[in-house]
Amino acid sequence: PPPANDDCAGAISLTPAASCTNITGTLNSATANGTVPLGCFAAGTYYDVWYKFVAVSQFPTITVGAVGTNLNTAAVRTQVFSGVCGSLTQVVCSSTLATSFTFNPLIVGNTYYVRVTTNNLSAVQASGTYTFNICISYPAPVVSSRMNEVFQQTTLVSGPTTNPAAN
Repeated sequence: PPPANDDCAGAISLTPAASCTNITGTLNSATANGTVPLGCFAAGTYYDVWYKFVAVSQFPTITVGAVGTNLNTAAVRTQVFSGVCGSLTQVVCSSTLATSFTFNPLIVGNTYYVRVTTNNLSAVQASGTYTFNICISYPAPVVSSRMNEVFQQTTLVSGPTTNPAAN
């Protein structure tokens, strides 16, 4: 049978974290999908699996690692979409083997879909090492300079003031 996340509606949830928490995936037995916007892919038949996540950072990093030998040869590809299944808009597309990438700011709180596929499979793969790990991490918050902290804590007022030292 195909994987549970063979279609967008069955997307497996990924939980973004400060460091990667890998989930194992596979393209084994994935079925053809011809209804997804192509984005950076040429027209064709693509065997894919789906994941989703809720953005907790504007700049997450998606990492696809531990790519199995057969999938590495077939060249894993990744797309990120906004919207809902059946009405997706591409946010970013990796048309080359990119195992980790970041992209333009996402809207915190919105759900995004991640499609993992390859453009080099011509049939369903029932066996072989078409496996991978996937995770989403987000950068640590930027610590502002001390001057910025002082500036943010300073309240500016207009009008007459009294000098406490003069009283």
